Amino acid sequence: MNLQGEVLDLRAEMKINFSEVNSKILKLQFEFEMETAKIRKELKTEIADLRAETKTDFLELQKSIVDIRKTISTQTRWILGGMLGVATLFAAIGKVIN
Repeated sequence: MNLQGEVLDLRAEMKINFSEVNSKILKLQFEFEMETAKIRKELKTEIADLRAETKTDFLELQKSIVDIRKTISTQTRWILGGMLGVATLFAAIGKVIN
């Protein structure tokens, strides 16, 4: 073969190799896009689950705070009632002693 024939064969071979590499790149790009879409979907699902869980926990926390406030209010009433009773009792004892 002559030099020009070899150059043509080399060019044809390079075009075939380039075409194969290009198709592999396109395949990998498609796989990457599919995997990225899958990860995005999973991430959106996880974020939605996390938001729902956070809202549930927040509502439970608010309920606990309301219960604590009720308990403190009840205890305060009992303390004030006890102090009033003790003051009345001391006044009565003071009158009896004098």
